[in-house]
Amino acid sequence: MVVKAKKWRKPLTEEQKEERRERLVKAREAKAPPKYVTVHHSVKELPDDHYLSLINVRAWLTKNKQDRQRLKYLMNRKLGDKKTVAEYHRR
Repeated sequence: MVVKAKKWRKPLTEEQKEERRERLVKAREAKAPPKYVTVHHSVKELPDDHYLSLINVRAWLTKNKQDRQRLKYLMNRKLGDKKTVAEYHRR
């Protein structure tokens, strides 16, 4: 395996850093907000504190994905009992 050598670059001056920060801020302001075309309009209209809001649902999906990975690891290591297996298939 060949390891690529990192190309040496001259460090940026503080003025250059500030200029790039300003350009980045300007680019972020010009960016359009997300459209969420795959999400139903009724879900998009829900407030963020609603229990079925897009933010909460995505958090649930992330949590369940992590839980399934953990449970699958336990099952494959043969540490899982019937309760762990049942919990894995429930999620």
